[in-house]
Amino acid sequence: MSIAGRLKHRGLLETVTEAQDAGTREPIRTWAITDTIWMRVHPVSGDESLKALQVAENISHVVEVRYQDNVVSKQRLLVPESFTQLTEALDDSEVGVDVDKAFPHSINFLILCESELMKVTGGSNTTTWTVVRGVDGTTPATHADDKQVKIMRILQIESVRDHELRRILLSLDCVSTDLEED
Repeated sequence: MSIAGRLKHRGLLETVTEAQDAGTREPIRTWAITDTIWMRVHPVSGDESLKALQVAENISHVVEVRYQDNVVSKQRLLVPESFTQLTEALDDSEVGVDVDKAFPHSINFLILCESELMKVTGGSNTTTWTVVRGVDGTTPATHADDKQVKIMRILQIESVRDHELRRILLSLDCVSTDLEED
């Protein structure tokens, strides 16, 4: 099978910008979508990552992509983990999202509806989620009833190895401090 045939997950590549708050001098991290890329995601155990890949214990996934020089360590990938759909239309200012099935996530996870990323801040284990609209540089938009909603797994890129295609070693970052309230 060709490389392209094995890349069956479509995810988002994000890059962080770091700055400092002028008043409090606290660090501010802002993520923005850099690219949409096709990939193959392989979960690995700690033993597998140590033995086969000779890397640190915190690697939980190996992700393969075609060689791209814009993929570097300290970026992150958003990969669809599971799917649901809207049970009613959503205008561009609504912060209550109704979906057809509940997920046992804690709050502060990301969802993708069409091209808009949203951060779920309430409604864990229910079918009505409270969200922050238009996160990571996306724009709040209107979404029709029955549109697909993707629950996104966040994978932090820890290191990159070049092969015929680039292999990215990742650590799972599902409930990240980057998703805390801004």
